Amino acid sequence: MKNYLIIILCSVVLMSCGDDSDTPSGPLLEKYSIEIMDYPQSVYVGKDFAIQLEYSRKHQISKRIGDLIRRSPSTGFNYRTYDKVYDELVYDNDIITITKKLTADSEFTSCLPFKRTLFLENGKLVKKIEDNRHLEAFDNDTTYYYYKNERLEKTTSRDLIRKYVYNESGNLLQISTQNTYTQEKDTTFYLGYDNTPNLCKNLFIFKECFNRSLSTNNYIGYIKKSYDSDGYLVGTVEREWTFQYDDENYVIY
Repeated sequence: MKNYLIIILCSVVLMSCGDDSDTPSGPLLEKYSIEIMDYPQSVYVGKDFAIQLEYSRKHQISKRIGDLIRRSPSTGFNYRTYDKVYDELVYDNDIITITKKLTADSEFTSCLPFKRTLFLENGKLVKKIEDNRHLEAFDNDTTYYYYKNERLEKTTSRDLIRKYVYNESGNLLQISTQNTYTQEKDTTFYLGYDNTPNLCKNLFIFKECFNRSLSTNNYIGYIKKSYDSDGYLVGTVEREWTFQYDDENYVIY
């Protein structure tokens, strides 16, 4: 009997800016490793697996192939990579609709579409509506985006307020998040950057790539500290990367 596929979507912060352009100053990415972006860390990664990107004639992303699906914790991993699922992107002026689909049904008969509708103004994301029925929670969640001096300053959604701080080079220094329902908070501090152009700016449409899309350059690490409603530190996550570069000195994502 074939199973019904539920795609795992990671809860991370969202949108693109950095300098005045949301278009990467360099070649378009054709693939990236999940280790570079904001995916869960307890993942069994298949051999040679990478997220693949396809583009239209207008150089807009038309398809993102690959994702994570749940894996039994008894295996030592919570997720595994899966290359038979993709995001389809449809553009209608300043509206982008993203829907998840299967490329083959050898293991699963169908998957939940997890529809996301993005609204842009002057090339910048101003609103996103996510269909969250796959979570058996609310029907959808809407996030609003606010800018100052061409950079994302704040986002608001049902229970979350996020604030963004940058340095003079347009690189993200800090993200502060407050849950207005539980009063829990967390702060992410970015530890430093390389000096090469960020090729991820056009990936702001995907939440797993959102943080990397925000800066002029490529962050090399961060520390995230989480606090309960009483202000006590309850968790710390640290991540660092050592990038490899191609012959043109662009990061190999």
